Amino acid sequence: MTIHHHNLAQVVPFDANQQAATATTAGEQALAEMRARLQRSRVAAEWSRLSTQQRAMLCYGAKLRPSSYAELALEEMTDDEREHIRLALVEMKRGLHSLTTTDRTEWRQVAGNCQHHQKTKKEQARTEQQGRLRLDRQIRQLSDKLNAVNAKSPVSSN
Repeated sequence: MTIHHHNLAQVVPFDANQQAATATTAGEQALAEMRARLQRSRVAAEWSRLSTQQRAMLCYGAKLRPSSYAELALEEMTDDEREHIRLALVEMKRGLHSLTTTDRTEWRQVAGNCQHHQKTKKEQARTEQQGRLRLDRQIRQLSDKLNAVNAKSPVSSN
């Protein structure tokens, strides 16, 4: 039984001029030349490694129909479509910096917090209703006092 070990070289961006300047080893130069011949970029390779679901999420964020675009290679898209996907990825990464918790226990605790939140909302509504009733009572009292004052004072006519 023979075990083959493969060294996977780092994927480098496709830019023939830049690659020639930055490729330092023979292996890196060979990879740069192959990528140039295949006209395949690092971005295209990364896109092809994503699952269809991951691509669909990015397409949805880019406001591109996932059923049409998730199956396409990046090379088959227009510059504008690729830019929309890039911007969706930037926005998703920005959001992921804020939402880091993936622990199932914490996600399940949300329901308990939701019940507390609903209870708090009900208490707020009850407090507001009591405040309205108090104001209505004060309005009636003031209105009654005004009517009493008007009844005692004869209206002068000129």
